[in-house]
Amino acid sequence: MEFGVQLRPRNIDRVRTRSMEYSLQPFIDQVSTLVGKRYGHGNKFHGSTKLVNDLDRALARFVAEGRKIGRENREIEIDMRSACDRVESTGKEMHATARDFLDNPCSSARRNELVESARELLTAVTDLLIIADAADVIRLKSAARQVDNWLQQMERAASPDEVTYLYRGYGNDLEKLLKLTARRQTDVKSPSISEKLALARLKLKRINNVLLNSMTLHVKYPDVASAKVNRDFALSQASEAVRSIVESLDEDKASRLSPEEERGHTAVLLEEFKADVDRLLVEASSSHSLRPDSLSRLVASLDRKVTQISDEMSLSLCGESTRKFRLKQVSSTLASLQKSFVDIKQILKRKGGLQLEKSVITSKATDMIKMSKFLKTQMSRCAVDDVCDLFYDVDLPLALMVEPARIGNKRAVEQRAKTFRNQAERFYQASKLVSSFSPDSQSIKRLRWAMKDIQFSYTQVINAARSVTFYPSSLTARKNLESFEDLWINQVKLLTRAVDDVVDIDDFLIVSEYHLLEELKSSMLAVQVGNPESMEIHLAHVKGIVRRFCDVTLAKVSQLGDRKYDEYVKSVENAIASLEKNSMRQYGKCIDEILDQLNENDEALFDERQCSQKAKAVLHGVRRVRHVVQSIRTDVSMMSDPDEAFLDDDIEPDLPPPPPDMLQDDDYEDDENTSEAEEFGVEHVLNHLDLAADEPPPPPLPRPPPEKEVPPPRAMRRQTSSRTFIREDERHVSPSELGHLSDEQKRHLHALREEKRQLEREVDKFGEVNSDIVTIAKDMGMMMIDMSDFTRGAGPLKTAMDVFDTAKEIAHSGKRLDLLGKQLAKECPDESFKADLLSYLQRVSLYCHQINITSRVKADVTSRSGEKNSHSLENATTLVAAAKNLMNAVVHIVKLSYVAMNKIAKAKGVHESSTSVSWRARIPDKKPLVRAEDDERSGTSQESGGGAGLRLEPAFSTIKAMKTLQDFRSYKVPSLSDEPEEDEWV
Repeated sequence: MEFGVQLRPRNIDRVRTRSMEYSLQPFIDQVSTLVGKRYGHGNKFHGSTKLVNDLDRALARFVAEGRKIGRENREIEIDMRSACDRVESTGKEMHATARDFLDNPCSSARRNELVESARELLTAVTDLLIIADAADVIRLKSAARQVDNWLQQMERAASPDEVTYLYRGYGNDLEKLLKLTARRQTDVKSPSISEKLALARLKLKRINNVLLNSMTLHVKYPDVASAKVNRDFALSQASEAVRSIVESLDEDKASRLSPEEERGHTAVLLEEFKADVDRLLVEASSSHSLRPDSLSRLVASLDRKVTQISDEMSLSLCGESTRKFRLKQVSSTLASLQKSFVDIKQILKRKGGLQLEKSVITSKATDMIKMSKFLKTQMSRCAVDDVCDLFYDVDLPLALMVEPARIGNKRAVEQRAKTFRNQAERFYQASKLVSSFSPDSQSIKRLRWAMKDIQFSYTQVINAARSVTFYPSSLTARKNLESFEDLWINQVKLLTRAVDDVVDIDDFLIVSEYHLLEELKSSMLAVQVGNPESMEIHLAHVKGIVRRFCDVTLAKVSQLGDRKYDEYVKSVENAIASLEKNSMRQYGKCIDEILDQLNENDEALFDERQCSQKAKAVLHGVRRVRHVVQSIRTDVSMMSDPDEAFLDDDIEPDLPPPPPDMLQDDDYEDDENTSEAEEFGVEHVLNHLDLAADEPPPPPLPRPPPEKEVPPPRAMRRQTSSRTFIREDERHVSPSELGHLSDEQKRHLHALREEKRQLEREVDKFGEVNSDIVTIAKDMGMMMIDMSDFTRGAGPLKTAMDVFDTAKEIAHSGKRLDLLGKQLAKECPDESFKADLLSYLQRVSLYCHQINITSRVKADVTSRSGEKNSHSLENATTLVAAAKNLMNAVVHIVKLSYVAMNKIAKAKGVHESSTSVSWRARIPDKKPLVRAEDDERSGTSQESGGGAGLRLEPAFSTIKAMKTLQDFRSYKVPSLSDEPEEDEWV
């Protein structure tokens, strides 16, 4: 025996509570001191008698307390009396052995006898403490049985008065049970049992109010099935909580029912995959030859894990909020990883040359490790995408469902219950997906408990809303609904905190920043278009994202309890305070001011640039918080995040999405560039045009003579417009001055001419008479021709101011086109087609607003600053390039409008003239049945009577025009007896 080591009782492992340890520890200390003290030869220890006497007195008090506990608890009285007797007998034996040992402290035999007696005494004391703990367990089980009896009686209640009486007794016993459970929760040593008791207590507290209201509602309205379901749910939840407390008190059941601690399965899978690749690297880098048996097992294991990773990726990418760029990154990386693994397998299958290809195996295995790390990060962020979209506005679906329930609207409740159910299911799926990437087993356990509550309670909230629809004026039904609302909100808060504990803070910060960037872009689009409803929605979204961003960041940082992080925590708090109090406040104030102006005047002008600067300040504030949070860790601050490539400062809105494939016309020679422009932006296409700087512009198309019946609106406006004031420095632009333009500006002009020709080809299919939209489109095309001619030194426009005025007229025509298009969309019976038309109309509205503002600014600057002619030409060129986007949208509006008119006419079964917008297809020009031989040889045709040297565009003279006209057939007036056919124009 080594001196100074404490003696332990043989049954110390049966000590389950801290109070038992505290009671046992003084005896252990006294016995250990008595046995382990060194004594001199032939001399008695001067304090030995005092030690023995103190031990005797402590044992006497201990036994007296044990007998008292036995008398108070009849269930353990016999066992307690037997344990006390054994403590007394072992104490007397210990006293005698200690006296003998003190007479001869140098005797090893007497010391061994003392040690054995001490262990017997400590074991007897431990047995007595275990029996005393059983008394506490019996008392707690008795309180649980009383509560369970009350629940059974309440289930059989038949009137509200009886429910109230039984609930009063249930509440008294429940309070007693909760106190005993709380004491046991803090006393028990097992963390799993303590957590289970805590959850049972929390469930009993939260279900208490729900139980009373659901019981009362059911006995008052027994014919309502949803009320009975609510009552059964509340009773089952309370009974389950009581049963969980009883099971936690049973030592065997508690150990058997406690779940095993496990980490996220996807995180474990990727770690095991990395371990296998590391073993492959070791094998490949060894100086010995590669062993076939070990390599075959290793390759088979890697093959299984690659397949499992692919399956996990398909699950992680199925979320509704997964961003497209992340989907592409994960898919391409997984394909590269699979290819590298296939290459390694092929190398290992070859019999010879393995030694020479070890470097190749090492290189590919190293790449696989890097790709697995990247996959883990991006797959985890796919889950965080769902978390960020779901958990910043959790109460809205519930409020939308409850609102119609209070007025008894059953149909609306059922419709909005689908949205609420979808939200709850997405909560569960997102939480499950997030937990699969976490290595923290304790956080995963708490998250799964919260997920279980969410999974079973959302249907009861729907049932409570249904009960209110049967009796909207019933106060009992309303209270029942309110209690279930509170239950749901509290459970969602628990789930939110559990999810935040599991989510990696770095992934959350950068994903939230990207989501904020998307919302700010949408908000700026709403500002430019002047849509107050959309502005309010996106402002609420921005506030929700920033608020949740700050809450999660503060919660994560506050978990650092060490005082050395105080300065770091303070810096994070200061960054968050600056974001909330300065950036967000100014941005919200700017949006509110714009909303006030739009409420007073729909055509109000406001400073979009200032609002854009406020939005950028919010984005920069969020980014600063992220950098401050990551500044404490060098492993993050020194590495560039792959998602930062998508986090730019450009919050200018993207264009609306393109229409379906049905609107893509492959017959046009420049549709490929158009579709590319819609996908990647106009600048992207312009930068890839292979055009020479000195290439002469194509000749203008011949203008068709205007119809006499309907004079062009532009002509009427020009008669009233005043353009007589011409400055000397704004003389006519000569072709030589085009050399001052840069190559980029020349490419802009060339793209504008291409859009102009496409517009002319489209509107030439229709006649102007009784075709309102075509009339406006042709008028806009003529104005664009004049603007294009000005850049080449020709046309009726003489000064840059004329170009600015023409741009304003184009914008005004675009507004008229927008009004007519909205009338068509309102009458169109096809919802999907209506959405496509409105999408392009929104684009037209945006471009008209931009051109209007730009022309005003350019005109004001040009008239005041007295710019030279070259600068005026540059300003006009910029405005011409901006008009190109508008004309591109007008082309699609013409297509969509004609199809919409035919759909309206077929749906109504009437002639097209009765619709709000008139339309009539132009009769195609007559073509000769046999083409002349010279035309076949030349490949070009000359217009008859048009003079020599005049070349027509191929779109008007070749067979390509016939293919184009096939898209718009001659209109046949349907009869009232005709059955509507399939959408032949789609």
